[in-house]
Amino acid sequence: AGTIVAATIGVGIIAFSPLIEQTGYRDPLGFLALPPLLWAALRCGPRDTATTALIFSGFAAWGVLAGSGPFLAATFNESFLLFVMFTIGVSIAGLAVSADVAARRRLEGKLRQQEQILRTMFSQAIVGIAQIDMAGRFSLVNNRLCEIVRRPAPQLLQMRIEDLAVPEDAPYLRDLLQQAVQTGEGFAIEFRHVLPDGSRLWL
Repeated sequence: AGTIVAATIGVGIIAFSPLIEQTGYRDPLGFLALPPLLWAALRCGPRDTATTALIFSGFAAWGVLAGSGPFLAATFNESFLLFVMFTIGVSIAGLAVSADVAARRRLEGKLRQQEQILRTMFSQAIVGIAQIDMAGRFSLVNNRLCEIVRRPAPQLLQMRIEDLAVPEDAPYLRDLLQQAVQTGEGFAIEFRHVLPDGSRLWL
């Protein structure tokens, strides 16, 4: 926040204050207000954005009252109108962007929290749970499933679900999976699985 305030004050002095002689080359410097304002909106929050807009407005008002700055016009009323338009534009644009960014950050925080809760529930479930892709490859397995099939998670993630079935059941399981991919309907099945020690287990 301190860096943004310092940058804002620097830009305010260079672009808006009466401390520097107003020339035709100085008029475009008003656009230098955009980087600090966007910086505050995207990286900090509504409070710093409002502070940045307020500082710029203060320097711009100082320039108008002193008869200098990029808003200098033929009459004071015209200069004041340009100043008001600048202040409204800077404030509304900056705060709108900042509010949108803040809302997105809150949503991302909630999603991360929910994801962590689901991961905890998934890993600590008392039943075996797995996620497979359309080809039948395991993409996610929980600890309980690893215990049931007596295989570590890295090994399961290199396998397909049909690899767990005995050779006699694998074609039927493969057909059910292809049918589920085509129709979008789920299925329930029990099949025989060969454990690493050679014994068989119904899944």
